Amino acid sequence: MQISARRPWDEDFYEILKNIIPHLPTKHIFYYNHSGNDIDGNKDILFFKDSLTVIFSLDLTHYKTRQRIINELESCNAKLWWIGTEPNAFNHPSIEVIWWGSEFMLQADQYLKLDDIDKSPNENSNHWISLTLGPRHSRVYTAACLMHYGNLERGEMRIKTHLAQEFNTLSMLVKNGCYWPTPPDIKLEPTYKQLLSQPWWGSQFFRWNTYNKLGHCNNALNFDHYLRSLYSTTMVEVVNETSIADEETGNPAPVFITEKFANSVHALHFPIMCSSAGTVEFLESLGFDMFRDTVDHSYDIVTDPTMRIHQAIRDNAMLLNEYDTVYNLWNNNLPRLIANRDHLRNMLSTFTEINLNTVINKINNIL
Repeated sequence: MQISARRPWDEDFYEILKNIIPHLPTKHIFYYNHSGNDIDGNKDILFFKDSLTVIFSLDLTHYKTRQRIINELESCNAKLWWIGTEPNAFNHPSIEVIWWGSEFMLQADQYLKLDDIDKSPNENSNHWISLTLGPRHSRVYTAACLMHYGNLERGEMRIKTHLAQEFNTLSMLVKNGCYWPTPPDIKLEPTYKQLLSQPWWGSQFFRWNTYNKLGHCNNALNFDHYLRSLYSTTMVEVVNETSIADEETGNPAPVFITEKFANSVHALHFPIMCSSAGTVEFLESLGFDMFRDTVDHSYDIVTDPTMRIHQAIRDNAMLLNEYDTVYNLWNNNLPRLIANRDHLRNMLSTFTEINLNTVINKINNIL
């Protein structure tokens, strides 16, 4: 087995890997802790003629990485078992994809140690939130949609806009920054101009010069430091997941769930998912309540990223504007929100055992 490197807090995943290896009918086994970045950066021979390769992946992949894998596999008539954090990484007759957990499970112990959050929604505080984290072009587009449809006096939208400065129009950002084929709705252009009028948006608490104090992601370690107080009044979160589409080509990206969704569940939020198509359906398959009777998730089946993100924000504008309605919905659904948090904790506490058995059963079915 070849190991690119161990990743911090990967003990549970590595325990699964060690226990799966005896069940694998091949010696061609690879472990990549940062997936696409690691695969792209090495010279490993991944496939051998008429043989089976097994790749364990702990991160998202790039379109070019997946295409490289398919091309190399087909060139030598090989087969692949991909055991990774993307449940739909490939759709190829010679590739079996097995999901072995989401990235936030790397911090299972940390999330299990978090105390319950004290919620005190009130009409004078923010009731929705959008933490955009790293300012990808796709997130600048999401922010433009949020500014257009949402009341910023009712919400906390934290976004750094500097990556968008080279694009004078939203259409240019979508075409040349996101590489998406469909141009945005023209009515968003004035809002985009407003968005670019300052280098960051958000409360004083998240000024540009304090951004790095959050680290590169709002993970479990940062929850108590920053998010707990910010989440104390919010009831709706626009969850900006890592992947909406492939950043380098604009091609569709596999579903990829991170700590951003876990934070939202722990904070007892109604979620609007700005992510890959099919994310909501996948989360429901894991047992999460996505509150379809409150949140319009019809965007989840829209494959075009320009249209999907626009629809996700537009069709849920009520949740971004009407405090009294949202508060009543949230208060009435609080037992379900708490049940969602309990489900997350149960997943994390049983992660190693459950996922090990699931993966082994799937391998046995393949065999």
